[in-house]
Amino acid sequence: MEYEICLEPSGIHFMADERQNIIEAAKQHGIPIKHGCASGSCGDCKGTILSGESEHGPFMPLLLLPTERAAGKAILCKLYPRSAMRLRVEVVPKDTWTAEITRLTPLAWNVLELRLRPERPYPYRTGQYARVAVPGRPDQWRSYSMATPP
Repeated sequence: MEYEICLEPSGIHFMADERQNIIEAAKQHGIPIKHGCASGSCGDCKGTILSGESEHGPFMPLLLLPTERAAGKAILCKLYPRSAMRLRVEVVPKDTWTAEITRLTPLAWNVLELRLRPERPYPYRTGQYARVAVPGRPDQWRSYSMATPP
């Protein structure tokens, strides 16, 4: 069964099948909701349920505090609609940039400093991150937090 999903404050509407989580359904309709892992591990897709019924799949317990759950917060990559819903989420414009890697420096076993030279300047916002992909390999990408503006 399909349900209408309305995103606030953008007012964007789309249909979601009950077998799709909100992130999958939004992606199918070309709607860029902020997300990262798509597996319930990172919390980047946290949103707020304003109205409607849903079912939550498994996710890392520490991503939602009990007070957040009580306030209607949800992990959207694990949220399945069971009725029409209104959600408060951040819709982020997707932009694609090409950049040259100028330096790779291992800082720890799981931390890598990646220096890029973008093809053109782009606006920088605190907390911004980039999904870096290998050209010609859309299945190989990784998210990197921006430490400083380029």
